[in-house]
Amino acid sequence: METLINKLTFFSVAMGLTSLAAQVAQGSFASTNLGPAADYSVLGLSGPSGHGSTINLSSGPLRISGNVGVGDNGKLNFSGGGQINGRVDASSSAVLNTGGNTISGGTNKPTDFSSIGQAVQSTINSINSLSPTQTFNSITSPISLTGNGGLNVISIGQDIHLSGGNLTLTGNASDVFVFKISGTMELSGNTNIVLNGGLTAGNVIWDFIGSGSQFQTSGQSQTAGIFLAPQRVININGGVHDSEFISGMSLSFQSNPLIIPEASTTSLLIFGGLIATGVAMRRRRTREI
Repeated sequence: METLINKLTFFSVAMGLTSLAAQVAQGSFASTNLGPAADYSVLGLSGPSGHGSTINLSSGPLRISGNVGVGDNGKLNFSGGGQINGRVDASSSAVLNTGGNTISGGTNKPTDFSSIGQAVQSTINSINSLSPTQTFNSITSPISLTGNGGLNVISIGQDIHLSGGNLTLTGNASDVFVFKISGTMELSGNTNIVLNGGLTAGNVIWDFIGSGSQFQTSGQSQTAGIFLAPQRVININGGVHDSEFISGMSLSFQSNPLIIPEASTTSLLIFGGLIATGVAMRRRRTREI
């Protein structure tokens, strides 16, 4: 999956979305997704203290349809007869323990992860600037949320913990859901994240704020969306995942999960315009007050 973002667009994001706001006024949109980080299904980056992430892939027939990135000082432990249907990009300081497991696209080492980490941080900074459109203390029972036709920012003060039942998101191709999660997230007992109405996984972002408990799935639960957990552990057990997973700590995949790419590069073309509009509206409301 190759990124469609050019350097000029990424620079405009890093500089605070100024040019994007002008493009929105003209009725056009620019991509402010994860830039070069969108090229991965599993991405381990350097953590806040500079330590590397460890990626554990075990329990074949694990399948990852997409690329795996192993950032600075990171480690990849790949065992159990699984398969990566893509390539492995690794920093010069990364350690790769891949055994005889299949990596269809080969290994690319060394890879410079500086721009990749910057792209992730730029996205997080943009998300942090957004005011919520809905707020929940916790989500502990099945729930359905319907989009407003644009940017939906869902603030979770504590945890998402579901055991059985679904978390259903309904929206059209113009909807973007951004979850800002202060606590943890745990899906078990065949809990699924279900997308309806034309909403795509690349338009759903799960942002875990700060440090805290791990994000984990079990019992063949299924996810959809982009999971940003720079200071959290990610632990995926079984299930089918239309997702990209990003951590600055560690990522573990076992019990035969299937990870498929979420195509964020194409589906988040509207994300930048919506964020720019949200920031502009927030600033206008502040001036009026």
